[in-house]
Amino acid sequence: SSKKVLDSTEGNPIKLRLTRLEYNGGTSAPICYSHITNIEVIGENLSEAIVATLQEGTNFEVSGTLTAAGGTLNVSVKATTEGDYKDVLVLTSGTTTKEVAIHAEVVVLNGDGTEANPFTCADVQKLKNSLGTAEEYWVKGYILGGAASAGSELVVDNKKNSAICLADDKNAETPQIPVALESSSSARSALNVVDNPTVIGSLVRVKGTLEAYFSMPGVKGVGAQADYVIIQSPT
Repeated sequence: SSKKVLDSTEGNPIKLRLTRLEYNGGTSAPICYSHITNIEVIGENLSEAIVATLQEGTNFEVSGTLTAAGGTLNVSVKATTEGDYKDVLVLTSGTTTKEVAIHAEVVVLNGDGTEANPFTCADVQKLKNSLGTAEEYWVKGYILGGAASAGSELVVDNKKNSAICLADDKNAETPQIPVALESSSSARSALNVVDNPTVIGSLVRVKGTLEAYFSMPGVKGVGAQADYVIIQSPT
């Protein structure tokens, strides 16, 4: 999680400590990195309870009870379609008011990163490396070939044995994400296209961390035999 104290000065006696929750699979809502955020409100030298409201309230909702000393609020996203959403959280105690801009990017994903329901390549692109590297997730896609970069673009390079590129469509002309195959690993032995050209076109499921690779969203740490499954060979 990350925490930050905002405007903790004598002239602004309402302090906020934001706690970003870890990815939770988006139960009962579009799957997003964090669709509920805890906000710790700290009141200093206030005589009246702090009241929290939203300027618009269309795409967010706020819950929690505050005293003059503060408390914890939950701000959650109500929006159910993809997009960037903004609002302003207004905190008031007597004549003291603090306005805090809030923003959420909602993404709707096809998978949840489990082996039974892996992320798609499009999911990995949408997540933009936002899940951190503490957890590994499953991703599925068709092998288009070896992976390399050409400037800011991901390209197929079948002379590369250290990485493969995947796409959701086996007939795609443009690869979507790169996957790093650990050196001297079972995954590299089985999936690299230099030694195994027949894997091109295979539908695979790989497990690794979702992080930047070739300066774009990708998958790293795919190495052990338990980290990959060839779901379907090319026909």
